[in-house]
Amino acid sequence: MKLKQHPISYNGGVVGRDEFAYRAPSTAPKPGFNPEGITAIVFWCPNGTKRLCDIPLTLGPPIEASADRRWHWDGNMEAPTITPSIGCENRCGWHGHITNGEATK
Repeated sequence: MKLKQHPISYNGGVVGRDEFAYRAPSTAPKPGFNPEGITAIVFWCPNGTKRLCDIPLTLGPPIEASADRRWHWDGNMEAPTITPSIGCENRCGWHGHITNGEATK
């Protein structure tokens, strides 16, 4: 499923089924809509459930520590790639990838 960028950062508003949005808190070191201020990506579960996936991101390497797990993001605002794969087995059952803005199994 190809996702398109939501026009503004996610702050609890509406995100379309075919969209993704970024979480960018105002307390970020560089506030605003730029890669340095992004802390998460939000999108509808590709599994068809009525849930939003909220994946914490870092521009650096993935952080594996259980308390602060974050996925690596390539910094591309329009067509993001996130690694490693995203697994929501305990929540919705989807396990897949986001590569160049496309969510796949």
